[in-house]
Amino acid sequence: MKKVLLVLGVLVFFIGLPVAGSVYFWMDAHKKIRNRAIDYAEKTALPLLSKWDADTMYEQYSVDGRKNFSREKIAAYAAKFGPMVSHGALVPKRSYAGERDDNVWQFTVLEVPAVFEKGAGKVKLLITHKTVSSIWQIEDLSVD
Repeated sequence: MKKVLLVLGVLVFFIGLPVAGSVYFWMDAHKKIRNRAIDYAEKTALPLLSKWDADTMYEQYSVDGRKNFSREKIAAYAAKFGPMVSHGALVPKRSYAGERDDNVWQFTVLEVPAVFEKGAGKVKLLITHKTVSSIWQIEDLSVD
């Protein structure tokens, strides 16, 4: 019995603690990524929806996001919803990392209920950030 406890203790020490540390580090890193994306969305991305200015919005999009940017889509959202009046709490749905042009990028999917002049809607944002840069950008935006 003592031998089993000793082996179990050694296994926990050499396997369990490193795994627990790795999981803690992973969760903490993604929490920080999500919180920074929420800060960017609250301070920069969401205020754009009160004006629906396509030129200003285009400047906030990432290089890859600009490939899919559509002034017509922004105009359609503006016509359908009008300016944003208020919004609820931003909810991070997913955060992940990916490679683009030999750089590592972090992505966060955010959803937020919003009240517009012409009714309520749900804003979905994909926020991106190159890990070696402090600049956060919009990758995609949709309103339902």
